[in-house]
Amino acid sequence: MSAGAERGLWLSVTVRFLHGRFHGQGDQGRREWPPSPARLFQALVAAAAALPEEEKPGAAQALLWLEGLPAPTIEAPPVLSGNAYALAVPNNDGDLPATAWAKGQQPKDQQKPEALRTLKPVRASLVEDAPVVYRWAMDPADAEPANAIAALARSVTALGWGVDAVAADGAVVDDPPDCRALWMPGAGSVPLRVPAPGFLRALDERHAAFQSRLDRRGRAMSSPPPVTGFAIMPYAAPGEAKGVPWLAYRLTDGGDGFVMVPEAKLPRLIDVVRERLKRVLGEIPSALVTLCPLPSLGHRHADGAVRRLLAVLPPDAGGRKLEELDFALDCALLEVDGRSLVLARDEPEDSPFLGASIAPEGGSPATGLLWRSVVALRPGVGKATLGTIEAAVLRAASAAGISPDRITDFRASRPAPWPHRPAAGAGALHVELELDATHVGPLVLPSPHVVGEGGLPALMATAPLPTMARFVLAGRDRPPVEDTALVTGRFRQAALAMWGHRPGLVPPTLSGHDAAGRPLADPTHSHAFWLAEDYDGDGRIDHLVAYARHGFPAPVRAALDRLTRLWLADGREWRVALEGFGGPADFPDCGLCGWGRDWASLTPWYAPWHAKRRLDAEAMIRKELVLRGLIRADQADAVRVKPHDARAVPAAGHTVARFHRRRTRVGAPGQWLRIMLPVALNGPLALGADCHFGLGLFGPEDAAKE
Repeated sequence: MSAGAERGLWLSVTVRFLHGRFHGQGDQGRREWPPSPARLFQALVAAAAALPEEEKPGAAQALLWLEGLPAPTIEAPPVLSGNAYALAVPNNDGDLPATAWAKGQQPKDQQKPEALRTLKPVRASLVEDAPVVYRWAMDPADAEPANAIAALARSVTALGWGVDAVAADGAVVDDPPDCRALWMPGAGSVPLRVPAPGFLRALDERHAAFQSRLDRRGRAMSSPPPVTGFAIMPYAAPGEAKGVPWLAYRLTDGGDGFVMVPEAKLPRLIDVVRERLKRVLGEIPSALVTLCPLPSLGHRHADGAVRRLLAVLPPDAGGRKLEELDFALDCALLEVDGRSLVLARDEPEDSPFLGASIAPEGGSPATGLLWRSVVALRPGVGKATLGTIEAAVLRAASAAGISPDRITDFRASRPAPWPHRPAAGAGALHVELELDATHVGPLVLPSPHVVGEGGLPALMATAPLPTMARFVLAGRDRPPVEDTALVTGRFRQAALAMWGHRPGLVPPTLSGHDAAGRPLADPTHSHAFWLAEDYDGDGRIDHLVAYARHGFPAPVRAALDRLTRLWLADGREWRVALEGFGGPADFPDCGLCGWGRDWASLTPWYAPWHAKRRLDAEAMIRKELVLRGLIRADQADAVRVKPHDARAVPAAGHTVARFHRRRTRVGAPGQWLRIMLPVALNGPLALGADCHFGLGLFGPEDAAKE
């Protein structure tokens, strides 16, 4: 938290819709409300572009300062959904009927002006006569850029579409907002785009691409890239459950070093902290606090050791209780079996390890679909069996605000679901809960329904859904690697057939289309990649991999689990067997996975756009890496691409020309490439045209050499 926030200082931007209409849409065409902070930032950039030349550098510096601030709170009135209608948008294809008219002929029906149009669905949000207010916590020392942003806000004339006229104002204020009416960032069910470092640069580059979309002779046109450089922040609506109040502390040696507490000493640690709370707060207030040791989980370097402590209060505890709790614990000197340690407040924005402990993908409080027990659980009463533990966990989840109908999958096992964590002892099990929608953490299953081993709280931690499904391709006559796109196309068809090819029922994660059958407008390509692997390097496909970066939910996994064969057009079939679900780390022998900065072609890369003077293979790969969110815009210039020695690739004994494409394309032939990145990425990595079907597939350089 900034010093300005502690003293109650905010940059406030107020926007009022003059006509009571807002047409802005979020990702994948969803209705957006409230207007995202990134949309407001773009409006401020447009206002800065209209300034006199001598004022633009100062405005740019202020915008760079703004994009580096944490996400703002938003105060927004409720909206109603207007009636849907369609706009007929001309396709700018007037040359087609004009050609016929020039010959004295009538154009064909499909070339008549009334046919050359696209129907664009429109549904406006009806806004009450109340402003939308954005507030950024700021430091008093940043008054100059804050005042510059406030001045820019007064020049904003539209937010959303051009018809969404607004009157805007900005100011630095010290009056506290009404938290009950705020959309709060960091947790919730509404994803909104927010500015991030590099966003201004990405907008400038997109504007430059728009201005140069026509070549010098006006004979070729290229579409500008989608907007990139922003981050996605979940917002909680007013009244939406925001999780329980909590504070986190590092276990330190009094300085910057951590103190690790052995598993056997954790109950003693909790007893010592509990005694401290009783002395400072009293018997009853201290009993309301749940103390949870936090092991390091979810990161590839995590070792499972406990270096932090989470203190959780009841959901109805107010800010005053948090202040009292922090007064009792922050900087507290404790003695645990002859060893001294000091509790130091841990802020999520300052400690990525805390985010990793609670939410492996970052962010805090944690939100997630898949929750795993940190310690093994046993029922609070009765004999411990699989049935009694499941019933106790479901009762505890219901008491924690998760109704049983929201749980789509329940799993229990003795091995720990986290690396470096102990297995369950006698009469206990580790459990996993998968939900139908994200839940705000931290999540502690209350006693007496369930208890953790050793008397520890039943703390759950969110984990990413399995992102990979790996299959073994059986049989003697396995297909050659040149047939990658043909085989992966059949792989996808077989998976979609599990839903009977019924439109609208196939999950977008698999199909890449929405319920109306339209391709997803998702520049990050989060839907499934269907990949082929030559594990033994003999030039023939022996494994198939389905990969989706946001994971496969339980219904999709159940469908893929039933997949046993792929059918070919001539009646032949290939049998497949599921090897398992997991993340890249769960398949260490897979040549498509692994962390690395140096990546080499496993199948030829094909250009996704027409080549131009300033858009060669290196520029295209840089552009796609940024659009997909794999690197930041300010890292693109450090990407290097060069031809790869085809003899180093097992499949390259066969020429690029023999690789089948999913559809005929006019353009440059495929290329074997080597990509050198400024940051390490984890595979699988597929880029370019037909990348969702295994072309443009890259592997870490050491895997490519094997």
